[in-house]
Amino acid sequence: MPLPLDSINGFQLLKVRGIRPDVLHIDAGHDYQSVMADLKACGHILKMAECWWGDDYFSKPIIGQGKWPEVRQAFDEFFAATPHGKFESGDGKCCVGKSV
Repeated sequence: MPLPLDSINGFQLLKVRGIRPDVLHIDAGHDYQSVMADLKACGHILKMAECWWGDDYFSKPIIGQGKWPEVRQAFDEFFAATPHGKFESGDGKCCVGKSV
């Protein structure tokens, strides 16, 4: 069920209510600080969610389209330091499987 809240308040609601999501979709601002803040704020959910989806994660330059390299940098750094399962990316999205 989508939550019509900003990410930080949405994460707090999940935590307070003890809600364990199956899927979590991160679509923060397009700067490093915004993405990293969201990832850190919901890090406790990684152990619960079966899958995380990230938006605007591009592995190669796309001519004429926004690339948002800071989005990729934040995801890459966060998951390099965070145990997780399989990581896949393509078409501007990334998917991270549950940690094992």
